[in-house]
Amino acid sequence: MINNQYSEAIAETLDILNHTQQEDVLKISPKFMEYLKNNASQTYISNLDHTKEIKDMQLNPKTKAILAIIYKKFWCNEEEAKAFDNKIKQNELNYQLELKRKYSDNNLFKNKKENLNTSKSIAQFSSEENSLIKMKEKNFLQKILDKLKKLFE
Repeated sequence: MINNQYSEAIAETLDILNHTQQEDVLKISPKFMEYLKNNASQTYISNLDHTKEIKDMQLNPKTKAILAIIYKKFWCNEEEAKAFDNKIKQNELNYQLELKRKYSDNNLFKNKKENLNTSKSIAQFSSEENSLIKMKEKNFLQKILDKLKKLFE
């Protein structure tokens, strides 16, 4: 049984293939097409705007992956497949470098130090504020004594 997200992605893929030139669709293996048809969601209705190019459509990432498989396996020649593989490798390297930069030890601890410094300064500021604002409330007897003093002055 295929995950619901994949069956929806397969349905989107079939919708795109239905709007693709027939000669390109015929290049796809009949077994693969049968697999797609058997595993496509029967209830999902794709709302793709076929007047746009594929790169401009709002496609599910899984749909993009299925289309990439079709492109590489059935529509590319050897040179295009190598260029496609190189592009995928380069994208993966860029992604890994971005992850390293984003989650490096220096950056992780730098953010913690900054958070600690700001929280310390906020705590100092609030404690200074509190010391200025805090007033000791007079009890009942003290209030009566103060009123008596005012009467005799």
